[in-house]
Amino acid sequence: MSGIRLGLSRITKLLAFAGSPHEKLKVLHVAGTNGKGSVCSYLTTLLQDPSDSAVKIGKFTSPHLVDVRDSIMVNNTPISSQTFNNIKTKLTDLNKKHLLNCSEFELLTCIAFLYFHQVNCSWCVLEVGLGGRIDATNVIPGANKYACGITKIGLDHQGFLGNTMAEIAIEKVGIATPGAKYLVIDGTNDRSVLDVARKQCESIKCDLKITDDIVNHRIVKTKSWGDLKFDKLPLNGDYQIFNFRVALAMLDHLKQMNQISLTSQEIYQRLANTIWPGRLQNLDLYYAKDHKISVLLDGAHNGCAAIELMKYIRKTYGEQPLTFVIAVTCGKDLEPLFRPLIRPVDNVVTTKFSAVDGMPWIKANDPSDLATMIKEKYTTKATVQPDLLKVFPEYGNLKQLLRLNKAIQPRTAQHFREPTKRNNLKAGILPIGKQSIVGYLGLGLVVFGLWWQYYPHNPYPPSVSKYLRKASWEEIKTKDYKKSIDYYLDALKECESLGYASVDEKLTGIEIKIAEMYEQLDMKNEETEIYLKLLSRFYNKIKECSDLPIKRQLMKRDLSVLVKLIERSDVSSIVKRNLLQLHINLTQQQIETDTPEVSSMINDKERAILTNPTTAEYKSLMTKLKKYSGSFEQFREEFIRTRDLYSEICLSTNDIDTAIYSKMITIGWMVVSGMDYEKILMSQANLASLLYMKAESVEQHIYKLQKNSVMNDTPSIEKIMKLQKRYENILNNSEKYYESVLDKSKDNKIRFPPDGEQDGILLQARLLSMHGLAVIKLHKGDAKEAKKILIDTKRLAEQYGFDDIQNACENELQTIQRINLSNGAS
Repeated sequence: MSGIRLGLSRITKLLAFAGSPHEKLKVLHVAGTNGKGSVCSYLTTLLQDPSDSAVKIGKFTSPHLVDVRDSIMVNNTPISSQTFNNIKTKLTDLNKKHLLNCSEFELLTCIAFLYFHQVNCSWCVLEVGLGGRIDATNVIPGANKYACGITKIGLDHQGFLGNTMAEIAIEKVGIATPGAKYLVIDGTNDRSVLDVARKQCESIKCDLKITDDIVNHRIVKTKSWGDLKFDKLPLNGDYQIFNFRVALAMLDHLKQMNQISLTSQEIYQRLANTIWPGRLQNLDLYYAKDHKISVLLDGAHNGCAAIELMKYIRKTYGEQPLTFVIAVTCGKDLEPLFRPLIRPVDNVVTTKFSAVDGMPWIKANDPSDLATMIKEKYTTKATVQPDLLKVFPEYGNLKQLLRLNKAIQPRTAQHFREPTKRNNLKAGILPIGKQSIVGYLGLGLVVFGLWWQYYPHNPYPPSVSKYLRKASWEEIKTKDYKKSIDYYLDALKECESLGYASVDEKLTGIEIKIAEMYEQLDMKNEETEIYLKLLSRFYNKIKECSDLPIKRQLMKRDLSVLVKLIERSDVSSIVKRNLLQLHINLTQQQIETDTPEVSSMINDKERAILTNPTTAEYKSLMTKLKKYSGSFEQFREEFIRTRDLYSEICLSTNDIDTAIYSKMITIGWMVVSGMDYEKILMSQANLASLLYMKAESVEQHIYKLQKNSVMNDTPSIEKIMKLQKRYENILNNSEKYYESVLDKSKDNKIRFPPDGEQDGILLQARLLSMHGLAVIKLHKGDAKEAKKILIDTKRLAEQYGFDDIQNACENELQTIQRINLSNGAS
């Protein structure tokens, strides 16, 4: 009965047997990757009237922070133990009686609905558990949803929701069901996400509101209250303005529909009461009556959230070394979590959390393994302390600290309840001297993904699933990859005996898992052989397939396998280049065949326009071509990645001209496909770097000719002059592209204010362009301007952890210093 089993059939039946309480609720429904809980907290706080306790606002969020009852609140007070147990017993009995086999989350959701109905809630604010479309909370009828909100969507839980932003968005936006009245979506979302929202609202005739995407002001525009200014929000983090805009837009709609009587004065008064425990939350932890550690709690559980946590830490605590004490759930990709946070100057203590009551599939990463990985990649200053209660040795046992805090500050200490069987401190703690930051890294919803890997609920028949469960267990729990391969091979044989087609996703999915196990065992030849066979089958099937949706899905899978092969295999650069060219050409041919209008982008004239976003022609052509982006949106990410890999392979074999040509075409495809503008600018910065490398190559050729030329040799002089002109043109083009990136990245709509709120990709593009521009200035003899740019670039690179760019700036500054010394400059 435990674990994740997405779908609405079981919970629909259970609620029907319980009297269908969900059909009697007035609901505000919130989905997204990051920020859902914050939006729910803003909504409940602003709806709640402090002077009228009869107005009851229900809130259902998950997972819980300390106790399972924290998930179900009315007026920010958790459901009582007695009420919770009584309702749970009733539902459990119904579940068993009717053989429904509901999951724990489905039961918890039903408990919330029954409780909200019992206490007669005026409004119920519901946070989606996972995804949205087939999440248990989406059993609420559309007519009962007075407003739906979508926060920032990112790549997370791909095993459940899809591998692209658009696929994930389909699941999230799925909370807007027929009958829903209004959908609000965070305007900073990827264009493909916003397009999904538009299509969904059009299909169900639901009004759509896309919030403002500008970062660097605190104005929120509303129909009901005009322009409201918020200099500081009660929840920490610069990104909170986006969450707040979503919440206020939902309430603005209710006000317009005469569903609430909220005034602007009440908004300002109530807003200060907003709390969301464990999310950039500052607390004081006393270790003596008059001595305390300042603590920050956060629930970052994916790469985007880790970047936001990093920004807050740097802004609040500066550049001083930190000590991270962390515990992370098994199965989580650690690189996106750790890279933004941990620097070589930092200390790390790895620990683990205790068993989670009712969720035996949730395991903590082995602290020793974490420490080893951190030492290899981030900092050598990593130690192990498996006992979470002993992570503050200088201040005493953590349990004693918690008891002391209950006596000194009961209100604050409730967020630090002592670890028991039912509530567990699953935290990572980052002390800064006598200050500490506590972050729930890698926890939250990610634990559900781990359960799915351990006990796969998949479309395979039982005769195959039994092998997959064993394979997954050996892979994740015991890390016995050889034994895992044996089980995967058994599953593969069973699929073949059942007559699965050679490109059936179920069959090829198992083959890819086997290749991944070979990778873990460093068996490169076996891994490569699998990928090559898959590519051959995909290639042939794509060429003969006439069903357009199936063909697009095959192209996506083909390119995905191709990326795995190129990135992981030891085959020669020539083989990689040929494979990339073969499959890229096939994909482009299919796109042009399916959408002939798109083929115009590969014309020289229009390709040149697409590589220069500063012109009016660019905007006109982009508008013209983007309407056809749907023809390859399904495999856009994979297609662009393979094109980038092709440029990289060309560069690695010193074929700079082809690398430049390929990159120019790639930028055109990125524009047409509706790629994030940040990524387009990053590619433009890379193009500028390739052009600079070409200019250097021409310059070296000129130098050799000058060295070997004979005085008064007219043909040699003319050749040198032509090359010199070509060199200057290439260098000027490189400079132009760098300047274009810097110019566009200052645009507020690109979300790059100068106060450190930069998007990671955009920041990298800007730093790369600043460095490149400085080098060109130095080449042209303007050492003073070059030095100024390099100093600014080095500061930003150091601040945000771009070590390569920082080191490159230091090298160029040393070059300038040597030039000055040789010229006798001060």
